[in-house]
Amino acid sequence: DNDNDFVYSNVVPVRRASGNIKTIRIFPNPAISQMNIEFSNAKGNYIISLYNQAGQEVTAQNATVNYAVQYIPVERRSLPSGTYMMKVKNTETGEVFNEKVILQ
Repeated sequence: DNDNDFVYSNVVPVRRASGNIKTIRIFPNPAISQMNIEFSNAKGNYIISLYNQAGQEVTAQNATVNYAVQYIPVERRSLPSGTYMMKVKNTETGEVFNEKVILQ
């Protein structure tokens, strides 16, 4: 604020809505040897790709999610330490989820 005054806002609880909210979560991040992708309410067929800093695809795998909550492991293989972009694409709907991941 310009005159160094401040005001606190009201505390508001945030609740996650129930129903068919699709979520995809990658953990652990940073990772050492393996990452897991948690799919919640996101049934379908996916292509999981990792891209290096130059934008080159360095690994890819297919995954089929059949359950309301399902975990898919992603192995590091021989990738060097660094920062990568993970792209998770639903092959049926075209929906794409991107997240920066770090391999230690």
